[in-house]
Amino acid sequence: MLTEFRISLRNFPLFKAILCSNADRYSQFQQLTYDPPYVMIAANHMDGRNRKDTCTNIEQTGEFVWNMATYDLREAVNKTAAVLKGDEFEFAGLTKEPSKLVKPWRVKESPIQFECKLYTSLHLPGASVPGRVDVIIGRVVGVHIASRAINEDGLIDLPKLKPIARCGYYQYSVVERVFIRLLTC
Repeated sequence: MLTEFRISLRNFPLFKAILCSNADRYSQFQQLTYDPPYVMIAANHMDGRNRKDTCTNIEQTGEFVWNMATYDLREAVNKTAAVLKGDEFEFAGLTKEPSKLVKPWRVKESPIQFECKLYTSLHLPGASVPGRVDVIIGRVVGVHIASRAINEDGLIDLPKLKPIARCGYYQYSVVERVFIRLLTC
């Protein structure tokens, strides 16, 4: 699992799926380390609401799944941000895929998924309600990479997958080209 995790992604938004058929997008995601692998998500509070349901659900269940958001899935990713009481997978047109090591569903259409167990959470204060943030740190216990995501060299083919990344405000970018930078110091 370490090799798969090391060649996976950093700084990309995600779908995250938890119990209660909750799928949601987050723009603050970070791979923290790889031995053992940990990831972090951060969710700002919303005006008129306290916390996002997803953070509460993760703390109550102790599990979540990170699913890579790609350009092809951008409309579904956007729909998962809606506030509704029904099945968010159904609303966004996404297919539930059973996980192997945790209870939450994976997003079948997503080419890369991390099954995670909650390690810890932090609640950071803010100067306003939207400034408050819940930080979730999870240990990755399972990695799923679709065969279509791997190139002929055995690496993740980022230009083919076109993962999306949030740049700030309402702006996003898509990875369509990569380059290798070797340390020279």
